[in-house]
Amino acid sequence: MDRQETISILVLSNQAHVINPILAGMRDEKQNLIAQLINSTMQLQDKTRHQHWDLVLCSDDSAVSPGDIAAALQSEGRDLPIIYLYDDNSPTNTDGLIQTGINDYLELTQTEKIRAAIKREVKLQRLSHNYR
Repeated sequence: MDRQETISILVLSNQAHVINPILAGMRDEKQNLIAQLINSTMQLQDKTRHQHWDLVLCSDDSAVSPGDIAAALQSEGRDLPIIYLYDDNSPTNTDGLIQTGINDYLELTQTEKIRAAIKREVKLQRLSHNYR
């Protein structure tokens, strides 16, 4: 992926103190990055309706479930990758998450893996878009 291309991320999380260092690390790698924190399905639909986004980053403390995220994206005709971040202390039904259509499932502390997953998903999203 060209480092000059801007990556646009919708973030659904109440843990800005954990998400911000992940995004700051990408900026340190000279990635152009726009991130928008949202906390409701209505905001998600509004943002996807009026702007282009590359992916959704969602943590397990979000007020919006992965299923609701996928449904909101589908209702807007958007096909965005969803990366789900979980806290190792929280119980999570991984089978249920996979069925909602998330693209990746990573622990919040795995910052390098999260950054790599973001870059990979954005690259795949752009390749798919160019192919269409």
